[in-house]
Amino acid sequence: MKEYTIDNFDARSFATPIEETGRYYADHLEINTSSILTRLIQEAGRWCERFASDIVLEWSFAYRDMCQLEPGDTESRLLGFRESGVDGTDFVLLQFGMDDAKASHYYRKLYRLDMTREQDDLRLCLVEVDTY
Repeated sequence: MKEYTIDNFDARSFATPIEETGRYYADHLEINTSSILTRLIQEAGRWCERFASDIVLEWSFAYRDMCQLEPGDTESRLLGFRESGVDGTDFVLLQFGMDDAKASHYYRKLYRLDMTREQDDLRLCLVEVDTY
């Protein structure tokens, strides 16, 4: 069984990233994620025959991680769109680790969300990644 990490998932050569920036304040985070969320919701509707609403749960995990980033931290998450819903990082890595040839067909579309905090600024970058 091959060991996979998020680093194995490179941006597709033709992929145009969607970037958003936000700001941390003493008691909250302000960021407009509408462009990223629009893309993710569209992809869930396009690729998932059922359980497309999984994207809501996966986004809540990503938002929780955004809020908990410390200055200098970078965090990445994978979002795998398949016929029966949307999978997060752990399950995507598990699927590729068990059988990457099967997983590359199992997922109809894969995205990586990179979250970077520098002092009080947050930068998000959503990019489509290769499924091998």
